[in-house]
Amino acid sequence: MGNVTSKAYKPEAEKKNNLLPKCVLCEKVPQLGINDGFLLSRQFICSDCEKIILSLDYNDKKYQELVEKLRLIMFKKNKKGSF
Repeated sequence: MGNVTSKAYKPEAEKKNNLLPKCVLCEKVPQLGINDGFLLSRQFICSDCEKIILSLDYNDKKYQELVEKLRLIMFKKNKKGSF
């Protein structure tokens, strides 16, 4: 019989994180779960990242990086080869 700290054992908090949305931009699980963001092309974006995007200047390098990530999300082909 294995130790409860073995790889097969997962704490309840860890299991819950698997059910909560993870932001595709910052890769974090928001504190309020699905209520703390929105879906864009079936991908979750947290409200913190939304606020950052809206507050950045167009010429800011970070803004350009986030826009590029959003383009990849929005125009990514699905497995069947269509948009």
